[in-house]
This record gives sequence, structure tokens and C-alpha cells, in this order.
Amino acid sequence: LPFVYLFDWDRRMFYNYMTKLWGKMTTYPFIVPEIRGAELIPRDGRPIVFVSNHQSWLDIFCFCWLPDDVILRFISKIQIAYIPVVGWSMALLGHVL
Repeated sequence: LPFVYLFDWDRRMFYNYMTKLWGKMTTYPFIVPEIRGAELIPRDGRPIVFVSNHQSWLDIFCFCWLPDDVILRFISKIQIAYIPVVGWSMALLGHVL
């Protein structure tokens, strides 16, 4: 979707929407996480870091249930870039590899 770069280069809100949609569609048939304290997340555009302790494979998917106006980017180890489709899509969506 190169046209997104023309209109929304810096924030990539469409890509943020796609990432969250993917996470919600993947988990919705099984669980719907309860997000507590979402009203405490600052909405002034400052970067925010959420840290996951990886207690389960659901940690990453639960981040996708944050409110839609929270821009979500993942930081991943470089080995993830070598997984077909996953690494390519993460790079295009603006995640850090």
C-alpha cells in the first residue's frame, strides 16, 4: 500500500489499524482481554513504552487490544525478520527489527 506513504508518512495510522485488526481477529475467537487503566494512557502524542514480560504467547496479541488512538510499534529481534511473510510485513508496517 504505497499510497499510504503519500498521505500518512510519519504516523502510519492505517498500518497501526491493520496491526491491531490482525491481533484482534487472531484472538477474538478465543479470548477478549480486559484492558484496565486505558484511561491513564497519555493521548498527547508523546512516545510511550509498554514492556511485556512474555508470560505467554498472548502478550503481543494483548497489546493489539489497546485503544485505537494508541500507535503501536513492536521491537523485535532480528531473527524475526527471516521468517517468511512475518518479517516482511513487520518491516512494511514500521516495526523495529
